[in-house]
Amino acid sequence: MDLGGGLFDLVGARTRWLAGRHALLSGNLANADTPGFVALDAVPMDEARPGAASGRLAGVSLMRTSPDHLAGAPRPQPGVASRREKGWEQDPSGNGVVVEEQVQKLAETQGQYRLATSVYGKYVRMIRTALGVAAG
Repeated sequence: MDLGGGLFDLVGARTRWLAGRHALLSGNLANADTPGFVALDAVPMDEARPGAASGRLAGVSLMRTSPDHLAGAPRPQPGVASRREKGWEQDPSGNGVVVEEQVQKLAETQGQYRLATSVYGKYVRMIRTALGVAAG
């Protein structure tokens, strides 16, 4: 019996991607003074999944439950692979790492990770409540 409806798999994939992005961004900061180093960032998940060329996630579609609801489009979510990023600036040695930019991206990644783990925790508590199991 799958109580998560794929949510646990989705949260797991998201947290793994966020951990990978954190490692890439940390590596960028570690090489902030390396001549010729070009910063890397993670590729959005939509680009790494099947059906990405069409702009839709494979097997996932939005549903309108009422004709009064607006039809929406799936929002892109990050993926796993890395690519060179176009930085804000480049220093004379050819290094393309801007510390402020990397710190900003790390803070964004931290917030996204916190959100994913919060959703996971709330869902687990909801299932435990529905099953009548005391929270521990």
